[in-house]
Amino acid sequence: MKQLGELQTKVLQIIQKNKDLQNENRALRLKNEQLLAQKNKLETNENENFKSLENEKLVIKSSIEDLLKSINSLEDTSTQITK
Repeated sequence: MKQLGELQTKVLQIIQKNKDLQNENRALRLKNEQLLAQKNKLETNENENFKSLENEKLVIKSSIEDLLKSINSLEDTSTQITK
């Protein structure tokens, strides 16, 4: 009878440990999902920032090209005036 009682105690401990591990597993899965969502959001922001920087780069490049054209035009006008 004593062995049966000890066995029952061990079984109950194992059942409790299993429940505890299941709860911990659920909590870790939830945390994992939250981290995955955060990672996806950061990747989206990174892509948007990259696109924004690329657009800004194109605007700056276009402005510089326009300035160079203006300078060349002024130089040509200046050259024609001095002739």
